[in-house]
Amino acid sequence: MPLKSAVALSPEALNHIHEDLVRILGEHCDRPGPWQPSTRLQADLGLDSMGLLNFALEVENHFQIFLNEPPDQPPSTLLEVAHLVAEAVEGNREIV
Repeated sequence: MPLKSAVALSPEALNHIHEDLVRILGEHCDRPGPWQPSTRLQADLGLDSMGLLNFALEVENHFQIFLNEPPDQPPSTLLEVAHLVAEAVEGNREIV
């Protein structure tokens, strides 16, 4: 089941996050793009559990956030990761 984002995102913001995610995949996970937002992390990219962990840590470091994905519904596509990033970034703004 796809994750729903509580944060309203402009197409430009989503595109910027997506471009950063693709860059992270190429530079840190040996998965050079281009990749679409619908790209599946495991089925299309072939990320195993260690690959997913590495990707998540690189995303958190890049955006200076903590991904708070539901353990029973981890993101399965780049678009879902982009929504998690947006929520985490917005959450950081509210704290500051």
